[in-house]
Amino acid sequence: LFRSIIVGTLDEPPWSAIESFAPDVVLHLAWIASPAEYLTSPENERLLQQSQRFLTACVEMGVQHVSAAGTCLEYADSTISLNEFQSPLASTYAYSAAKVALYRWLETTMTTSDCKWTWFRIFYPYGPGEHPKRLPTMLIRHLAARQPVLLRTPSSVKDYLFIDDLAFAICVALEQGLTGPVNLGSGTGVQVRNMAKEIARLLGADPALVNEAEPPVCDSRPMQVADTGRLNALGWNAVTPLAQGLQLLARS
Repeated sequence: LFRSIIVGTLDEPPWSAIESFAPDVVLHLAWIASPAEYLTSPENERLLQQSQRFLTACVEMGVQHVSAAGTCLEYADSTISLNEFQSPLASTYAYSAAKVALYRWLETTMTTSDCKWTWFRIFYPYGPGEHPKRLPTMLIRHLAARQPVLLRTPSSVKDYLFIDDLAFAICVALEQGLTGPVNLGSGTGVQVRNMAKEIARLLGADPALVNEAEPPVCDSRPMQVADTGRLNALGWNAVTPLAQGLQLLARS
């Protein structure tokens, strides 16, 4: 198995090394994603422009299939599972606005190209190595130390997908040539309060340590659950139950 690591930046890719490697498929994941920063960061506009230049150059180089990571925050508020072709989009944040703009650009640009394209709308991935301020890890750290936690949006329903299942979903989609927008989620929602209670149970912590804001903070997307039909049709299904994934995260 041939492995090669090429170091560069999105703004200044090492084009000579990339051309020498001659990839058939490109998966673009680079973006700002730091909690409390990414939603409103001015970096989003710069990353949009850099991404357009990067993907354009990949197509001109002869890459047969380009793909990039979007977000479930591209979708408007909904009370049902979110579908790639039926659910409306809404650009509430600088982050989601930039992602929607890149998706629309790909959709328009690639119609005149022989290059395939895939846009992955990622829901709520979690797993070992994630940022310590992401909700699952933050809850684990505090409850493991027997410290109280405050849930700002306890009733919100989110679709959490273990990182191994996410990676496999991307591989299945690209290997089978799935194109257009593709949801990457488990297809199952969980209330934030129930996830916190499950973490307390796994850690043997007093569930009374889990507190809820009164009143709760308004969540612009109180329910975000993926319709995973496109991937399910290829034979993919999430295989890591939330309790198992949280246990693996707690042990990491």
